[in-house]
Amino acid sequence: MEIIHIVLGKANPQRMNGVNKVVYNLATEQTRAGISVSVWGITSGIEHNYPERNFKTVLFQKKRFPFAVPDNFLEAIRNSSESAVFHIHGGFIPVFYSIAKLLRKENRKFVFTPHGSYNKIAWKKSPVAKAVYFNVFEKQMLSRASLIHVLGKSETDGLNSLCKGFKIQRIPYGFEPELSNHVNYSNPSEFIVGFCGRLDVYTKGLDALLEGFALFSAKNQQAVLWLIGDGSEKSKLITKAAKLNITDKVCFWGSRFGTEKDSLIAQMQVFAHPSRNEGLPTAVLEAASLGVPCLIS
Repeated sequence: MEIIHIVLGKANPQRMNGVNKVVYNLATEQTRAGISVSVWGITSGIEHNYPERNFKTVLFQKKRFPFAVPDNFLEAIRNSSESAVFHIHGGFIPVFYSIAKLLRKENRKFVFTPHGSYNKIAWKKSPVAKAVYFNVFEKQMLSRASLIHVLGKSETDGLNSLCKGFKIQRIPYGFEPELSNHVNYSNPSEFIVGFCGRLDVYTKGLDALLEGFALFSAKNQQAVLWLIGDGSEKSKLITKAAKLNITDKVCFWGSRFGTEKDSLIAQMQVFAHPSRNEGLPTAVLEAASLGVPCLIS
């Protein structure tokens, strides 16, 4: 048996993209289980600039037109094992519609994981555009899939509310904490509330986090807020912190990975993750594995 994961990016775990982390871990564990696994990444830069891994990675140059299949992709499909199962990761990605159509034409099976895309709350962001795209393109792709893999009940309910008749299997992610000697830091002059993840204001509920922290810190002068992660909306958070008069209380750590990230999380008194919708946020599991109390939506 051969499994070929298809993803936007390089399945690099040292990035803020949760889907890439998931694909990396899936491919790693499947390879350890003795399965032949490859990751095919569609990316704007095809240099192999990522940590060592135990599975094969093939990179394809992303094209400007969002529906365009990369060069040599069809050839790669035809050169793969006849028994290979393809696994496409991510919803509302135009090139995946084209790839699914290609796989069907070549009589190849594929599994599709939307990674939270069909959650009813996620649907509230650009609902009209999503509805049009779903009915014109996404529904066709889903109908071609041998199986649709979802992470939780909210996504199952969301998908069933859009269209009936899909073959859906709900399987949550697993999580294996790294063995570490981290000891929770205690400083009576600080009460650290922390967050780790992509700085996406709406999805991650970071507007609510800053507003809530502002109220909390007004009554708890020793409180500080640590934000670990990066994203295009960082400037919005900086502006919001200034409006709430908590600039001196908020620390933006930027992207941190591995033991450096774990060391920061281990110092927190509370890990806050007030997201509006999620697949399964591994940062919460990481914080819990370090013994940090989690405040979650």
